[in-house]
Amino acid sequence: MVLLVHTPDGAGDWAVAPPSGTDPTAARALARRAAELLDAGHEVAVADCAQPNGADPQLVAALAAERVLERLTAYAGWNTAGNTLGTVAAHIVAAVAARRAGHFDEQAHRRLLLHRLVEDWGWMSSERARVRRLLGSDPTRHDHVPPGHTVYGDIAAGLVARRAELPGFAQLTVDTASVRLPWSRTFEVDFTLTDTSTENSR
Repeated sequence: MVLLVHTPDGAGDWAVAPPSGTDPTAARALARRAAELLDAGHEVAVADCAQPNGADPQLVAALAAERVLERLTAYAGWNTAGNTLGTVAAHIVAAVAARRAGHFDEQAHRRLLLHRLVEDWGWMSSERARVRRLLGSDPTRHDHVPPGHTVYGDIAAGLVARRAELPGFAQLTVDTASVRLPWSRTFEVDFTLTDTSTENSR
């Protein structure tokens, strides 16, 4: 298995100081390398550490353009570089070990991979800033959003829209009724992905 690291570029923080843009050059190079490794038969994990607290949109776009998002064994791009690396390492090791042991759960794997993409890219690098603008939140401080707030509808709609922009992962959809803010703040979001072919969910 191969771990590819999209290394820190020193520009911005998706939670408190979103960058105005990111450089596509390194993102495209990493996506091409991922495609080459996958074509050669490797298990590939991508740790998106370019900016803290969210995924690099240029990397996600490049991986999508190379048509490898769904072929990855693991992906993460959230919070600190350490948390991102730990999440990716845990996913790829568990997946490879399960395959070798004959106990690999393909649907659970697909839901985890897509969940990370929707949360780390769709929420942290895009929708979170939009929702904070709706709320009038100060991004440098943890805001408070009580359960039942009307903004939950906006959050759910945004996640559905972002999921629709990600290619692949057929029949996996965001269950809008499941969308929640685990600590009643916009820093992180959680949701269930429903498999419409089997009605199994995470």
